[in-house]
Amino acid sequence: DAPAPAPPAGRRGRFEPSPTSALYKALCAAPRAGAACSWPPRVVLSSNLQCTGEQECDAGRVVTVKIVDAVGGGTKYYTYKNVPCVRLAIIEEGREVRRGGTRQCGDPRAPFGATMCCAPKDLRRAVSSFGGECLFANEKVPYAVAERRCAAQNLTLCGDRVYSAPTLTNSCAERVYGWAALPCQVHVQVYPSGRIGLVDPLTRDSLLQPNSNNFFRVRWGGTRRAAPTASADGTSCPGACTVQPTIEGASCMCNATLTTAAAFATVDALLGLGTEEVALRAPLGTVAPDVHDAGEYVECDTWACDDVRKATGISVWLHAASGDDGEGASPLSQQTLFAVPPRRAGGRPRYLLNRVETVSLGDGYDFRNPPSFLPLLGVAVDGGRAWDSPSLWRHQAEYETEALLEHLGEHNTTAPFVVYRLLQNMVTSNPSPRYMRRVVRAFRNGAVDGHTFSGRYGDLGAAVYAILTDREARSPTLVAAGASSGFGMVLDPYVNMMRVLRSLDFVRRGGREVTLYDLYAKIGVQVLKAPTVFGFYLPEHTPPGALEAAGLVAPAAEIVTPPNVVGMLNGLHSLIDHGLSDCFGGFATSIGNGGCGRPAANADGVLAALAANASLTVGSGDDVVDELALLLTADRAAV
Repeated sequence: DAPAPAPPAGRRGRFEPSPTSALYKALCAAPRAGAACSWPPRVVLSSNLQCTGEQECDAGRVVTVKIVDAVGGGTKYYTYKNVPCVRLAIIEEGREVRRGGTRQCGDPRAPFGATMCCAPKDLRRAVSSFGGECLFANEKVPYAVAERRCAAQNLTLCGDRVYSAPTLTNSCAERVYGWAALPCQVHVQVYPSGRIGLVDPLTRDSLLQPNSNNFFRVRWGGTRRAAPTASADGTSCPGACTVQPTIEGASCMCNATLTTAAAFATVDALLGLGTEEVALRAPLGTVAPDVHDAGEYVECDTWACDDVRKATGISVWLHAASGDDGEGASPLSQQTLFAVPPRRAGGRPRYLLNRVETVSLGDGYDFRNPPSFLPLLGVAVDGGRAWDSPSLWRHQAEYETEALLEHLGEHNTTAPFVVYRLLQNMVTSNPSPRYMRRVVRAFRNGAVDGHTFSGRYGDLGAAVYAILTDREARSPTLVAAGASSGFGMVLDPYVNMMRVLRSLDFVRRGGREVTLYDLYAKIGVQVLKAPTVFGFYLPEHTPPGALEAAGLVAPAAEIVTPPNVVGMLNGLHSLIDHGLSDCFGGFATSIGNGGCGRPAANADGVLAALAANASLTVGSGDDVVDELALLLTADRAAV
């Protein structure tokens, strides 16, 4: 056989920008012309760069970038991480992605397959010619790009089973998954719970098999606004669905069709809506207008768009090629982009596409196509090969985690939830609605009473300031009324013990480390020993009696049981009489060989406020009681 031809420059090597390109200059970061690269460890591209040459301008999915320093010598490789982005999970008509007999149904719009070209007369044997099917090693491209590259060589994408193993000669890498000219379709399995799983008839992946239990929730809509369910006898399903038995009962296996439509037909349709309503009706996110090519989007400046901007803060950006004029009653294309202000103070703006993609299962059973950060359909990975490893998607998992945390952190219930817990543990178990509103506003805005803290959402400093300076926290009337007004709280036993130690000037002896022993058995709480993830008691606990009748809660009262009360009294009595030790029910660990014959002499520490000549040991009885009341009960027990 004749030797294989040598690959043209750049066809099978790494993605390697030209030294004259803007990308090379950004990654090399030479301090001046003619200087060596400075090799910054992390480079963030804040704007679009002009591409140089075929490899940059026509590149598919890029994973690593090779930079060779022609001045100082040396080579570095940078890993490319795309901006956070999702794709829609369900496709209607896919194309096969295959490697020999291993197949998956892939989304032809996504760059998930390599290019393997065959002669039109033999669709099973890939042509080995180092042709233009690849611009660099391990390049993945959308189906249409692969098809076009083969056609440029008077070839076609391979079909059916390919006998030739993928190599760097006939494809973009060894044993790479490539596009095949074969249509495919995925199915939607609707479980009895209403959650769905995806089924790919081609793949061996266990997550995409029937009854995989790899399911997730979707937003059901359509005329039914519910999930299709099997008949009572488990023999039929509605719409384009058939029965699929599971251990939980009959599920429905359905064929799906997709439809896309503009979320808002006109600019006028945005008037009267809040930002949350707009985001709910146009749920597809996109990148900022300046990330697109220059001139692709223009900001709408019509009277109608200006009215929307003034009312909601939303800017409308029109796709230049769509022909939209942005007039109030004129139609908006699906390419229209909405720039929505941040949901919370100091947050990030959101960019939404004027498009809704609906998955229909027939007979009125529809749901919104769900987004996916991580690879699912058509993304075959191979953990044994670095160029096709699941680790290449790690940043997408990080993006998904960050998106979830942002969603939970900015949720409408987060601020009230956090504030309620803070108030319950700092001032009162039953804060008034007015008190809650004031502190929630401080938490959300990072400012209170004209005093700006961070000016950002989630400011605990502003929240605590609002808690402690509010009139409910400082009102002598409420403090004096106590439980009769519903104000105040039952102290956590551990906090109560710490209050005694701090208020009465606990002093360690000989620099000893204070060790508190077996507190859970003595008082019902102990650091890092909560019996459940919910802590030692529930924040909604209502003890029977007057509080229950009044609809009030007292969380810590849940562990105010006779054994815990006796344990607290014994521990405090031992602390006052003998110092911190384990004697007579004390809170500390064993005092060692000294035993409890002389506990005070061997204790880990003592309450200095009770020592001889201290303020609490001189003066009249009323003075002592008043000072103790001030220290331990906020003056509520004064005489």
